[in-house]
Order: sequence, then structure tokens, then C-alpha cells
Amino acid sequence: MNAINPFPGLRPFQAHEAHLFFGRERYIDTIIEKLNLHHFVSIVGNSGSGKSSLLRAGVIPKLIKSNDWIVLTMRPGKHPVEELYHVLNSNSALQLNTNAEQQLTILQNNELGLVQIVRNSLPSGKRLLLVVDQFEELFRFQKTQEDIAIQFVNLLLKAIGQRDIPIHIIITLRSDFIGDCEQFIGLPEAINNGQFLIPRMKKDELQLSITGPVEYVGNRISPRLVQQLLNAVGTNPDQLPVLQHVLMRTWEVWKNANDIDGQIDLVHYEATGGIEKALSNHAEEAMDEINTEDKKQITAILFKTLTLKEADNRGVRRPTSVQKIAEIANTSVENLIPIINVFRKEDKGFLTPSFPTSINEKTMIDISHESLMRVWERLSNWVEEEYDSAQIYQRITASALLYEKGLSGLWRDPDLQIAIDWNAKYNVNQKWTEQYNGFFELSKRFIDASHQQKMFLLADQRRKRKLTNMLTIAVLITLSALSIWAFTERNKSGKNEELAVNEKKKAQQQEILAQEQKLVAEANASKAEKEKKNAEVQKQLAIKNESEAKLQKQNAEQSSLLANKARKLAEMEKQTAIEERTKADSLRKVAILSEKNAYRLSILSIAQALAIKSTALKVGSNEDEVKKLLALQAYKFNREYQGKTTDVDIYTALYSAYKESRTEDDFQNASHIDMVRSVAFNPKTNELASVGSDGLLLIHDGVKINKILKQYPRQNAILDNIAYNALGDKIACLADGVSVIIFNSNNQNEGVKMPIIHTDKLTGIAWGGEHIITISNDNTLKITHSITQKLQASIPLTAKPTCLVISADKRFAFVGHENGLVSKVNLESNSISTIVQLKEKITAIDCALEKLALGTYSGKIELIDLKTNQSVIGGNLNRHISTVTSLAFSENGKNLISGSLDGIVYKWQFSQKEAIAIPFKDHSSWVWSVAFNKKEDRFCSGGKDKKVILYVNKEEDLVEEIMQTCKRNLTLSEWIQYIGEDIPYQKTIAKF
Repeated sequence: MNAINPFPGLRPFQAHEAHLFFGRERYIDTIIEKLNLHHFVSIVGNSGSGKSSLLRAGVIPKLIKSNDWIVLTMRPGKHPVEELYHVLNSNSALQLNTNAEQQLTILQNNELGLVQIVRNSLPSGKRLLLVVDQFEELFRFQKTQEDIAIQFVNLLLKAIGQRDIPIHIIITLRSDFIGDCEQFIGLPEAINNGQFLIPRMKKDELQLSITGPVEYVGNRISPRLVQQLLNAVGTNPDQLPVLQHVLMRTWEVWKNANDIDGQIDLVHYEATGGIEKALSNHAEEAMDEINTEDKKQITAILFKTLTLKEADNRGVRRPTSVQKIAEIANTSVENLIPIINVFRKEDKGFLTPSFPTSINEKTMIDISHESLMRVWERLSNWVEEEYDSAQIYQRITASALLYEKGLSGLWRDPDLQIAIDWNAKYNVNQKWTEQYNGFFELSKRFIDASHQQKMFLLADQRRKRKLTNMLTIAVLITLSALSIWAFTERNKSGKNEELAVNEKKKAQQQEILAQEQKLVAEANASKAEKEKKNAEVQKQLAIKNESEAKLQKQNAEQSSLLANKARKLAEMEKQTAIEERTKADSLRKVAILSEKNAYRLSILSIAQALAIKSTALKVGSNEDEVKKLLALQAYKFNREYQGKTTDVDIYTALYSAYKESRTEDDFQNASHIDMVRSVAFNPKTNELASVGSDGLLLIHDGVKINKILKQYPRQNAILDNIAYNALGDKIACLADGVSVIIFNSNNQNEGVKMPIIHTDKLTGIAWGGEHIITISNDNTLKITHSITQKLQASIPLTAKPTCLVISADKRFAFVGHENGLVSKVNLESNSISTIVQLKEKITAIDCALEKLALGTYSGKIELIDLKTNQSVIGGNLNRHISTVTSLAFSENGKNLISGSLDGIVYKWQFSQKEAIAIPFKDHSSWVWSVAFNKKEDRFCSGGKDKKVILYVNKEEDLVEEIMQTCKRNLTLSEWIQYIGEDIPYQKTIAKF
């Protein structure tokens, strides 16, 4: 009997455990067949469906046994391109011959970087398999590192898009992230071609996954326990990792019971807590080993850092280095590692890497499986806390950014208090915030400023109340004092006046007495004099009373001034209040504008979602009308709410709806009996000309492509490089690359062959007024008069020319060369100069206004500003994965069409900083030629599949075409189903 535990628990099975992997064996060959056929396989399934185990313990061991494969395994992590660089250097079987710095530079700057590195390092007879496990990690980091994510995906797609070097790729992807693949051009197509959707395990397969490992190591498990486990798992695939864990725990209980010779039975299973509680109980046992509150707090931060709940409630893992976790937890690496070790022991396996692998500060720590987030209640609560905390922080950041731009104000309660309470509770540091954005200091300043504003407002309110109270008291005291003083003085004045009257009466009596007693009067003269003096005193007293009255008046006036000052102060307070109200009104207007903008962005998001839904709908029954109406409504929302002028998703939806509302004859013509080599629009009419390997020159209706207007006599030669003259009455083309034939576009007579003037194969032709300009592998550019057929000039070139275009004013010819050189030939002076030197063969060329477009052998497009001879819009426009065969500008230079051997036509729309690319995949094979018409409302392409395809350029024209075929509007139930109840119903087409 063997007591070694054969169950890995939550983590996936590894390659060395292939002998213990049971239940999925029959799918291994299917995956390998897809890998050989497509070079790319996406293993897609729910969380817990066993994707990684099937790959690591099933597919990889079988490939390794064949001895034909070198297998590299990686996860995207935070820096996917750097992770790819590390994994390439981790396997000694790859004989890398460039230094490490060069390798990383190649991967970061060249979409064919993976091919370039592997090309010279893969041993003869070997094939390379790159396994990208947990591919969904890329979508989380794509939000903040979009360029890096796109760069990594393009490295993978370019690698599988070529067949020179045997590079194969397998990814594992959670099914709930499948929709996120639409963010990357070309990725959905690759996933669809090589997709393996993991089927739900049947009962016999599930039973074998339980009994197989036990029996392999020579032990037994009771049938009743097997049945109990099958019943407990039921049809829930999410239970598979939990099942593996409970089996690991049941095995340990059985082993610890020292009943090695007995079978594993229900008693051992029930001791774990069963499938419902085993994992949670086990995790809590691990928590019991964390014996201090500080360590428990660090443990909480550890798991919060490693897990993440997204806005759509999807739980995802967040692998993080030991050093970063320690910094977030404000602890040392030495304190953190023992805590991590508790949860990664072999008998637990909650964290990876598991024992006996040692860890250090650079080691990436991860939870073993997402199911731990759902089953362990404590961790589930931690995840919710982290999500809520992150939401508050991101709200603070958003408001801080708006405040910095002057679009919002500082926070006030209750928002401010929530932020302060949050900061007091979690006390997050800068390392924690870096998990979400880089605005820690900005957010901190915003909260500090908001708090200072709150304190200032409170202090200002107290100051204003205190000042108002003091002024009121001062005025009252002053007025009261003045009133008392005036009243007192008025009483004193009255008494003095009464005294003066009495004295006057006495004086009169004395005078009478003097009259009566003259003698007595004379005797009392001295007494009368005294009375006279007394009267003078009374007079002075009256004067004094008058002065006092004036003083009282002055005091009253001063009181009035104080009252006016108080009134003015009140006016100032009122004005301040008005200004505050005005500011509040302004902020409210900003808030209203922000709310309107938020609603606008919401509608634009809905518009894009509608476009994607429309494109995905299959034609049939009632869905063909819905498909058209969703595309039209997406366009309508985008225009009404000022979306992008050209939105890729909306144009694609309109084009898809347009195509599926028409027959193929409405937009393509297959009258050629061999490949179409070249197409061109007549500059004066709606005619469209095409030539091909069948020797035919056909003139199509440039609006109704299925209508052939003219067919010229068939030539016994391959016709190519067709070109109209400026008047549209002559057509020139190459015949077998050795001669030039000129046709009259007004009749269908046999063309006129010009004399052979070159000594080697012709590679390009163009009109220059009445002259024919040709280039050849004899390294010359020659100018020949189209009527007299006389050679006008022969200009030597420095290298073999591959393609030719003439400027709109006919003064210059631009020539692309095999060695990457681009020459500018002055057709008036016959002088030649260099525009630019690329590193690879130029295969296509066109010009418009002051721009020159170049296509290359590897599929790149370079846009050159002819004023500076410098690349614009970031240089290379990398979308094609094979040789660019043809380029065509619209006359205004705002649009460019490109065709390629990859079978795709791209329409490029340029702005100052970017180029929007819209792919058209209507050809089934190589695209040889593309052209724009004069009105810029149509463009066309011709290819190896013998078809000439006509495209509608402008969204508004597509809308008009689609509306002509619509028969109704969306019903209310369809509106709710596809758009939602919260958006008011409206008619998409007004006439219905």
C-alpha cells in the first residue's frame, strides 16, 4: 500500500503528475490535431473546469514524449512581453545567439520579434510550443497598459501567421473573458479557428478522476464514498477544484488514522467537513496558525493583494511579488515569508508556488485557484472589503483629476467624511494605490485640501457670527450711552432755565422795590451789582448749555456713522453670500455638464455594444431586420451624442448589415476566369476597369458592380498595372511585364502595343500627361510619348525599382526599390533624389497632397510627410501579416486603402495622431490591387479569387443603403432586450 497523497488539491496537475491525471484523456489528441492544423489552440472553459490540468498533465507530456517539441510555459503577468523574454531564456534547448538586451528590444519594437529570435535559435527538426496559461490576466492589465497588451498579442498572432518557422501557441482562457478578446484585432479570429471548449465531465469521467489516482497508487476507496462525492459535485463544474481539495484532505485524514490497509471511506470524508466546508475549514485551520493580531492583519492584506473583484463581479487572481506584498502591508520580507509559507505547505496548497520550492523577495505569489475566493467565507469578505476600498479610492482619484482641471470642486460632507473614515480605517500607502492607478499624492492633496476647506469654512462661520454679535452689541451700547447722556444733559439744562426765570422775577421785584424805595435801592446798590453778576453767570451757563447741545448733535452724527458702517459691513456680507451662491451655481452647472457628459459617454458605450451585437447576429428569420436596425441605431446614437467620426465597430456593423441585406452581385463581380491583377477607376466617369491573368480588360459600372459595360478582346498575355490617363479616355497596362498596351476607353478595339524600350522586366507604369512613364529591372525610368511612341528621356536608377506613382501635378515620380530605397524623380529636370531608406523591400506606393504611403514585403505601411521626409502617425502602420501589394489614397488624402497577400483589405482614416484601421475580409485569398474613385464614396479591390469587390466608403451612404431595405422599427420588447429599459424608446427610422 502507498500512503503518498495522489491528489494535488486546488492547484493544477503538473507534467510530472501525468500518471495521476484521469478523466480527460480522450480530449488530448483532439487538441494536438488542432494545434498541428492551426498552429494555435485556445483551451476555453469555466473557472474550475480543469483547463490548466488538461494542458499541463495531458497535452504537454504527450508532446514531449515525441521528442519533436520544445515547450515553454508562461503567464502574462503584469509585463507580458518581459515574461516572454524571460521564458525564452529559461530553456537551454533554444540556442539563442543574441544578447539579452537585444532580445528584449526586438520583442518590444518588432511584431515579428518572436519569429526573429526563434528563427536562428530553434534546433533543426524541432518545433516550438509556447503555452500562455491564465491568458485572461492580459485583459486586466490591458486597462492600464494597453500598448503593452496589444504588443504581446501581436507578437503571438504574427508568430502563428507565418509558416517558415514552426512556432505553435496554446492559451488557456476562462470562458467569461471570451468577450474581452474583441479588444484585440485578429485575436477573436485566431481563437475561433483553434478553439477547444472544454466539455462538462460525464459521470464516468468524473468517477474515474476520483478512483483512478487512488487505484494507481495501490489503495482503495469505498463505492459509497465515490457515490457520495458524485452526488455532492452534481453538475456544477465549479466544484471540480473543490473536489480535488476535499479528496486531498480525506486522504490525509485516512492516512493520519493509521488505517493504511483499510479503504478510504465516508468517515474520513465527513471528518473534513464534506465538500461544502472542507476547504473553508482547512483555510481556517491555517488561520489559527497565525498567532498575533499584527500577523493576522498582514495575512488579510496578503490575500486582498492576491485577489480582485472586477466591476462585473468576476473574481480574478492578481499574482504579486513578495517584495510588493511586503511594501503594501508595511512589513518586511522576512516577516512576510513565514506567513506565506503557512498557506503554501503541501498539505494545504492555498498559495503557489507550493513546497518544496523556496521563495524570496522576487517570487510571484498567487492563490491556487479562483474557487478559494468563492468557498472560503473569510476570503470572500476580504475580497468585498478590498473592492469597496478600491471603489472609494478611485472615486477620490476621479474627483481629484476633475478638480485639477477646474471641472469640479473640493469635497464636502458626507463624501469628505466617508473619505476621511476610509483613510483612518485602512491607512493605505502609495504601493497599495499603485495596484489601481498612480495618483496617490494627487488624491492625498485633494482630501487634505477638502479637509482644510471644511475647517476654514467652520472657522469663517464662527468668525462671522462673532463679528456680527460684537458689532450689534457695540452699536447698542453706543446708542444706549448716548441716549442716557442726552437725557441727563437735557434735565440739567431745564433746571438751569427755570432758575434763570426765577432770578429774573426777583430782579423785577427788586426793581419795583427800588422804585418804591429809591433810597433803599441806592443803599443796596452793591447788592444789585452782585445780582447783575449772578445774571451774567446764568448767561454763561446758557451758552455752555448750547455748546453741550452741539456736542450731543456731533455724538448723534457719530452714532449715525457707526450705524452706516455696520450697514456697509452687512452689505459686504450680503455680497459675499451672493458670490458664494454664484460660485455654487457655477459648480452646479459644471456638475450638470458632467452629468450630461457621463450620460453621453454611457450612450456612446451602448452604441458600440449595439454595433458589436449587430455584427454578431446571424441572418435568418427575424434577426436580419434586427441586425440592420441595431446597426442603424448604433450609428444614430453615435452621431447624436458626438461620438467618433469614424468608429470601427459601428462602421463594421453597418457594412455587415449592408452586405447581408444585398445579394453578392450587388457588391462583387466574378466575370474574370483567372486572378484579377489590377483595378482602377476612371477619373471622369463612374467606370471601373479591371485586368487579370486571363488577359481580359473589363469595364464595370462603378456603382452597380455586377454590370459589365465593356469587354475588350482577350490578350494572349497576363495584364497588370492598369492606369487611366487624366482625361479618362485612355487605359494603359503591362502585358507579361515586357510590353505596354494602350486601350481607347471609348471603344472596344484591340489595344495598341508600344515598342519594347527596356532590356528587362517592367515593374511599374503611370501616365504623365500624354507620356507613359515606366520602370524596369534594368534600373531605369523611361518617359515615352503615348502617341508618337518616341522615347523622351531615360533616367538611371540606383537599384531595382518595384513600384511607381506620379504626383497629382505630374511634376514628380516616386519610385520604390527592392533595397528599401524611395526615390523622387523630377520629371522636368530629370534629376533624382532620395526620400527615405527603409530596411526592407518596397512593394507598394501611392501619394496624395503632401503624403507618401509605402507598403513593404513584411506587411508594414509607412506614411511619409513629403515636406520633412519624416514618418508620421507613429511610423509603421502594422496590421497586415503578409506583403502589402497595393495602396490607394483618396484624393483628399484623409483615407488610404491597402491590400495584401494576407487576403485582407484595410481602410485607414487619418487624424493628427493616429490611424483608424477597418478590416475587410471579403476575399478568400490574395488581394492584388485596390483603388479609390474620384468622388471618394466607393473603393474597390481585385484578387486571386477572380473577384472584383466594390465597397461603400462613407457611413452615411451605408445607412441610406440599409434603410432602403428595412421594413419596420425595433419593437418595444426588442428595444428592452438589446438596449435596455432605462433608455427611452425611440424610432430608429422615422418613416415607420
